[in-house]
Amino acid sequence: MNGRRLHSLKVPDMTILNVDPANCRPFAGNARNADRLTAESCRDLIESIRSEGGQHIPAIVRPLGKGRWHYQIICGARRHFAISHLRQSGLDLPFVVDVRMLSDAEAFRLTDLENRNRADVSDYERACSYAHALADYYGGSQMDMAAALDVSRSWLSRYLQIARLPKPIVAAFRSPDDIRAGHARRIRRLLADETKRDAVIRTAHTLQRHAPDLGATEVLRHLEAVACPEQEAKRAAKVRKFRNSPFCPYVTLRKSGDRAVVEFPADITRSALRGALEQMLEQAAWKR
Repeated sequence: MNGRRLHSLKVPDMTILNVDPANCRPFAGNARNADRLTAESCRDLIESIRSEGGQHIPAIVRPLGKGRWHYQIICGARRHFAISHLRQSGLDLPFVVDVRMLSDAEAFRLTDLENRNRADVSDYERACSYAHALADYYGGSQMDMAAALDVSRSWLSRYLQIARLPKPIVAAFRSPDDIRAGHARRIRRLLADETKRDAVIRTAHTLQRHAPDLGATEVLRHLEAVACPEQEAKRAAKVRKFRNSPFCPYVTLRKSGDRAVVEFPADITRSALRGALEQMLEQAAWKR
């Protein structure tokens, strides 16, 4: 610890220690992707700890056996990164931890509570962590897991649906982080029809190879189009596109109830917009 004396404070069921962050590693059940912790993503915390002369909120850890790693980080991965970063910058700061004796299931519950509302933990990361925890800590019982996490079975099931999506479907998205619980629910409905499942999977393979940068909405539209062509035909009948030239962006005319909605990119040029609108007015823009 570079000459810094370790200090401990014992209170009921709690031991606060100053430790070397190099002797700590993350808990495997944490949904957060540690690779995403960077100086930029943790900038606010780094500056806060620097200005306050240290870390005031302890991370929660549990002790490990003999070996390189002394502690496993249950809650406080960002604090661990921030302290490690500041130490590398020359500041002699300890990693303040609250040491607890926890089972795997108890550790998972704590880390889930910390991460549940984190914007930097995606639905897909959370879903995969729930799927692993279900098998590893709760014996496959969704009822037991939902009770332990104090959530409804339906809420938990929505996340597990994401983790259970076939790999080709996940690969069709620009990033797994784009997948939301609502997307998974819609895809599961498509895959439930055995007569359409193969076509949906083939379309996912095609999107992965030829359109890897599509947003989640477009991926879903393509998958639903092959599974429900009649709905896609109805949707297409309500949309018309116009553009001034092959190199200009489209201006879209979309029917919405008794109204027609015109949509175009915010950065479209005035001439491109004018040309598309002139086409729209010259043609029978909407057939009832």
